[in-house]
Amino acid sequence: MALINCKECGKEISDGAITCPHCGAKINTTQGWKLLGLFATMFIIYEIISTILSYQ
Repeated sequence: MALINCKECGKEISDGAITCPHCGAKINTTQGWKLLGLFATMFIIYEIISTILSYQ
């Protein structure tokens, strides 16, 4: 895991942290949403391709 800086106190924390261990500030975690979006996009593409191929 990489280190990022806390936006509240500026100290280095893990990019997987939910809160800063130094000041307790919540960390904006968009990594999970990006991964969910990627899987959703892949699923939609799979469904479109399988539907097209089923009509041939």
